[in-house]
Amino acid sequence: MQLEPNFFIVGAAKSGTTSLASYLGQHPNIFMPHAYMEPAFFADGTGDCAIEEYLSHFVSEKKINVVGEKSVAYLFDPQAAKRIHAYNRNAKIVIVLREHVDMAYSFYLHNKREGLEPLQSFAEALSAEDKRFIDEDFSGGVLGYHGNFFYRRRATYVPQINRYLDVFPRGQIQILTFEDLKQNPVLVSQKLYRWLGVDDQLIPNVRAENRGGTMRMQWVQDFYMQKAWVRHFARLVTPYRFRKMVYKWNRVHSGSDQIEHDLRLALNPLFEEDKKTLAKSFGITFSKAA
Repeated sequence: MQLEPNFFIVGAAKSGTTSLASYLGQHPNIFMPHAYMEPAFFADGTGDCAIEEYLSHFVSEKKINVVGEKSVAYLFDPQAAKRIHAYNRNAKIVIVLREHVDMAYSFYLHNKREGLEPLQSFAEALSAEDKRFIDEDFSGGVLGYHGNFFYRRRATYVPQINRYLDVFPRGQIQILTFEDLKQNPVLVSQKLYRWLGVDDQLIPNVRAENRGGTMRMQWVQDFYMQKAWVRHFARLVTPYRFRKMVYKWNRVHSGSDQIEHDLRLALNPLFEEDKKTLAKSFGITFSKAA
C-alpha cells in the first residue's frame, strides 16, 4: 500500500536524529523508512530526484496513518520548509538541537572520519567557511552535500527554525534537545507518540545510533573517498556488500568528540546571540557551560 509522509524529522545534524527515527519507527502505528535512510527529497543538491523515487520508500502491507521520514538537510536548506509545506501543509515537524559548539565539532569529526573533509583542523575548516559558502566551484565539486561543510552556519539555529515558523503553525513544530533525548529517550519518545496521535505506552528499544568514532586506518578511507578513480575502480571490481563489510571493519565506534576547553572558549562567542534568542523565544537552553 502506498503511503505518504506527514511528519518530518528535519535535523539538526549530529543531534541524535537517527536514534530518534529508530525509536519512532519501532511503534506499530508509525511507518518510517530505515532509520539511517535520508531521502532529502525537499532539499537541493542531495537525495532523491523524482517524486516517484521518493514515494517508493513509503510502501506498507497495511494502512498506517502516521508516516514519517528523517533528513537533516531539511533544517539547513533555505527552501525545504516551503517545499514541505507545499507538499503537505498539515505536516508535523520535529527539530532536535545540540549545543552549538558540540554540534559543529561533531559534524567536522564526522566528515573527517568519512574521508570527506580535507582540512586538517576544525579551526581551519571554520576559517574557510565563508569562502566555501560563496565558492561555486566548491559547492559543485565537493564530495556529498555541500551544506555539510558549513559548520558554523549549520549550528546557528534560529534562522533555520524561523524558516519553519514562517510557513507552519507553532503547534505543528516540536523542538527538542539532544541532551533530553540522550538522558530521557523513553520519555521523549512517548511525548512524541502522544503528539503524533498514537498510543504512548510503548517503551522503545533504546540504543544510540550513528555514534561517532574513528577509523582503524584513516588513510584507507581518505584514499577511497578523495580519489574518484579509486572509487570508480572499486565499484567496478567489488560488490557493494564487500565494500560495506570493509567499511564496517575499518570503523571503530569509540573515541571522544569532546572539543578542547580553550577552543570551546574561543568559539562560544560565535553563537552567543543565537543561544540568547533560543532561550528567550523557544525556552531552549543547554546545560553545558564553557
